[in-house]
This record gives sequence, C-alpha cells and structure tokens, in this order.
Amino acid sequence: MTKSLDFHLKEFQAKRGTDQFPVRPAPSPSLSVSSTSEVINGRVSVNSISHEDTPHSYSQRQTPELRHEGHESSSDCSEAHQTVEKLRVHLSRAQRDYNALHEKHQELVSHYSNLHSTYEQLLNNPPVSKSTEAQITKLQAALTAAVEEKTTLQGTLRSNDQRISDLMDQVKQLEHIVEEAKSHQASTDAAPEPISIVQESQIRKMESEIQTLHGTISRQQEELIRMHKDGANMEVRIQRMQQDQNDAQARLRMAYRDNEQKAELVSGLQKKCELLEIHVGQMREHGIGPDGSMGLIDENSQLKEKLSDLITENDDLKKQVDAARVYYDSYKMDLDERMTELTKQFNDQHELLQQRTDELNMATDQICDMKLELQTMQDKQNSSRDGSPESDTLQNEFEALQEYAKDLHNKYTVACDKQQESISEYLRVKNAYEALKTSYETCEVQLDEERRSLRRLKEATENTQLINTDIRSLTEQLANEKATVSRAVSQNSELKEQLIEMEDKPRS
Repeated sequence: MTKSLDFHLKEFQAKRGTDQFPVRPAPSPSLSVSSTSEVINGRVSVNSISHEDTPHSYSQRQTPELRHEGHESSSDCSEAHQTVEKLRVHLSRAQRDYNALHEKHQELVSHYSNLHSTYEQLLNNPPVSKSTEAQITKLQAALTAAVEEKTTLQGTLRSNDQRISDLMDQVKQLEHIVEEAKSHQASTDAAPEPISIVQESQIRKMESEIQTLHGTISRQQEELIRMHKDGANMEVRIQRMQQDQNDAQARLRMAYRDNEQKAELVSGLQKKCELLEIHVGQMREHGIGPDGSMGLIDENSQLKEKLSDLITENDDLKKQVDAARVYYDSYKMDLDERMTELTKQFNDQHELLQQRTDELNMATDQICDMKLELQTMQDKQNSSRDGSPESDTLQNEFEALQEYAKDLHNKYTVACDKQQESISEYLRVKNAYEALKTSYETCEVQLDEERRSLRRLKEATENTQLINTDIRSLTEQLANEKATVSRAVSQNSELKEQLIEMEDKPRS
C-alpha cells in the first residue's frame, strides 16, 4: 500500500513539474515494513499518510510567487483532489483488511476458549496415579510459564515496532523540512541572515540526541534477539522433557504389562501346584505306588522352582520400574530448577527492557521539542529575509545538513533491516511455538488413550481376580467332596470286612 501511495505522489509531482515539487526518493524496504506492521497491529498508517507531502500541505509551504502560480492552474488542483481520493480508497481498503484480521483474531480466541474448556474437563477426570498426576501438573506449570513469557515478549515487540515506526516518521519529517528549506532557499533570490551560534548549538544537540536514540534502538534490538534465542532454547528443552516423559511412560507400560503377564503365569502355576498336591494326597490315601507319587513330587518341585524363578524375575522388573521412576523424578527436579533460572533471567530482561523503553520515550519527547524549535527557527529565517545575495556560509551549512540527513537516513535504514530480521526471528519462534502446542495436544490425546487402556486393564484384572477366587472356592469344594468320597469308600471297605467277619463267626 505504501508503494502505491508513493506512486500516486510521484505521478502528481511529475505532472506539476520538478521545479515546483522536488521528487523525493522512494522509501526503503525497511520503512515499508514499518507501515505494514502498523496495519497488522490494528493502527492503519494514517500518520504516515499525513507525514507525506500532499499537494495541499506543500502548497501551504510555498512562497507567495509559487502559491500564485498554483492558483492559476485549476487543472492541477483537480488532479490533487483525485490523488487525495485515491489515498482515501487505499485507506478504506486497509480498514477492510484490518476488519478481516480482527475477525480472524476473534475466531482464534473462540478456538482457545474451546481448548481451555476441554483442558478443564481433562483436569476434572480422576488421575491414573499420584506420580503421573504430579508429573502432568509440573509440565502444565512449565508450559504455562513459557506461554506467559512468550506473550510478554510478543507485546513488547509490537510496542517497540510501533515506537520505531513513529521515530522513522519523525526522521522523515526532519529530512523533509531540511529538503524543503533548501529548495525554498534555492527558489528565492533573497539571502537569509546567517544562523546564530545558539541555533548551531541546538542543531548539534539534536544530532547528539538522535545518535543516542539510534544506539538505544540498536541495543534494544540486540536484547530482543537474545530473548528470542532464550525462548527458542527453552522450547527445545521442553520438547526434550516431553520426549523423556514419553519414553519413561512407554517403559512403565511395558513393565506393567510384563508384571501382569508374570502374575498371571504365577497364579496359574500356583493353582496347578494346589491341584497336584490334592491329587497326590488322594493317590496316597488310595494307596497308589511310589513311582507315580515320586513323578508327581518331581513335577511339583520343578513347578515350584519355575515359580521361584518367575517371582525373582518379577522382583527384578519391579526394581527396574522403581529405578526408572527415581531417574525421571531427578530429571524433573533438574528441569524445574532450570525453568526457575530461565524465568528469573526473563524477568530481569523484562525490567531492563522497560528501562530502555522509558529512555526511548524521553528521547522521543526531546526530538519533538527540537523539531518544534527547528520549525520556529525556519519561520524566523523566512520572516527575516531582506533581499541580500546568498551567503556561502549558509549554503555550506545547508549542504552539511543535507549530508547529515542522508547519513541519518542510511543509519535508520540499517536499523530497520535489523528490525526486519527480529520480526522474521519472531515469526520463526512463533511457528516453533505452534508446533510445540500441536505436539502437546498430541501428547494429551495419547495420555487419554493410555488412561482408557489402563482402566480397561484394571477392569480385566479385577474380573480375572474374581474368576480366580471363584475357581479357588470351587477347587476347595471339589477337594472336600473328594475327601468325603474317599472317607466313605474307606468306611464302606471297613464295614464289608466287619460283615465278613460276622458271617464267619456263626459258621465256626
């Protein structure tokens, strides 16, 4: 939009003539970036339009002879009105773009509210375990601190962009005043009075203030770049922490599954041993030979040895799980300490940035005052012209001022390039933050799935335990019934023997 405005202004100046309107150089890419940042931040670049040399403002600053020539050309006035209308059309387009950006911002706010409500629902669900809940809480606190620091840095960057763009506009005004004074001096034959010593001292003071302001802006940009790098390092550490957490959770899940499998195998072996012991007891009661009983005893001893091996392996797995837990807790403590140090460093940088911002505001106020003094000096010089020939000293001073203005423009172009680099760095950090946010949401979904699977495993384990208790009770009942049957058989055999003895006694 800034390029189109400059194009219309150049077209209008070309039609008016180069002798009346000096052609101004096109703004550098850094200046167009500042105007674009004004549109993005919701402040349409009306100030930049008012700072340009519109035909109306330029006609007010002309000499009486040029103003008389402007009144004679009515066609040029109509062209000026057309240029103003074009500028208004561009302004309305920028306003529409701002409204579209505002609607997108509202959509993002609604999306964030939905995410927050989902997050609250996840918090209200019962946690899986106290250790997992504590780990999730620590991760959430770390991510919240990172988001707050990132938001603070974004706000600071926007405010600094706005201030730098305002300073660029003020520098453009100063350059325009110097160019206008030079062109106005060249168009007139009367020589002004020489600049006094007070005016020279004020100009030197203004130069020193501008140099100080330039140094402050460069230091502030370096601090912003350093803070962006610290934010990127913090995001990398958070990603590593999440990766370690995922690995630890995977190891814990594998250990839990192995433990459950071993427990099921142990319970099956215990049941088998109990059944074999009952069977051996019944065989001993019924008088089965020693070979069968010894084979069963050997099988029982082998099963017991296998059971002891499985118990020791299960204990080793539990020890590994405990060691993994201890390692993860120590890593979390170290990460919390690092997060605390980073938070302290960010707070210190924020305070230092606030101080630099205050200094920048003071320097901006001083530049405004100096600009007013320079305008007053120029008005006095214009009112004190007496028709004498042009002074060489004043011409040299104006040339020096012009060279200084060019040098100042180049310096601010470099500063704006640095600002563009900082903006690109900010966009890169923002993209990394979005990727981190999506990975965090993916981790939350995976955690929910693991919670559901763990609940299903718990339910299956409880059902298995109930079935095992039922089987044990049935096994005990069966053993009792077998014992009663064996006792009944033995009693029946004893009764038969007694009956045979009683039958043999009468015969004898």
